[in-house]
Amino acid sequence: MNVTPLDINNQRFRMRFRGFDVREVDNFLQIVAVELELQLQENSRLREKTAELESRLEQLKDTVPAIKDETPPVDMEEMKVSMLREAEAAVEDILAARRMEADGLEMEIEHLEKTKDQLEAYFESFLRFNIDLLDTWKKRKQ
Repeated sequence: MNVTPLDINNQRFRMRFRGFDVREVDNFLQIVAVELELQLQENSRLREKTAELESRLEQLKDTVPAIKDETPPVDMEEMKVSMLREAEAAVEDILAARRMEADGLEMEIEHLEKTKDQLEAYFESFLRFNIDLLDTWKKRKQ
């Protein structure tokens, strides 16, 4: 028996003495209908995807033999060496990028240290000026 969400939503039960709460049954049936609808949609989507992938697989099966016939045999040692060279080049690129990043950070640290020194000198000068000003006011009071 194929039950659809509409069948569930339209299902009605006879009333009996001391039976189930009609609202609870209806609410539950509505929840089940929504879940069933979602599952049916997902199943349909998955069937379509499966058909699409099976079609693509057939296409690839047709092309693999042709590729095998056209491709020269691969020297495994040569392939290993080539992969190693590519990996070494990638590592060198990463190291170069990190060196540049470190250089940039060092320059930023130097800039921040200069700024800190300038601020210290400014505040020291500011404080000296205020101390001198206080001393001048104290002398005037005397």
